Amino acid sequence: AEFRAALSALAPEELTFELVRRLIGERSLLPAQARALELLGRGRSCMAVMATGRGKSLGFHVHAEREAILHDRASSSTRCAPSWPTRPTTLPRSSRTWA
Repeated sequence: AEFRAALSALAPEELTFELVRRLIGERSLLPAQARALELLGRGRSCMAVMATGRGKSLGFHVHAEREAILHDRASSSTRCAPSWPTRPTTLPRSSRTWA
């Protein structure tokens, strides 16, 4: 609870930095990641087109966690680490749904 309260007290920009730091350490975001998170943080829609392995899921997860914390919807598991998996998951071919 203390960890979540500490995160909730941060300004949105500081919260974003802290969530990213906990995921990837002191490395910098790629420019497209930073821009996407900036736009999403301002409530704007965004479409980020990046090559495979360039961090699209990082942006999705950081934004989702940031919104959950800022709007007091974070799970109680947010104590010492973000509450998402750090590795992407894939569905078996038979489970995929195509529109």
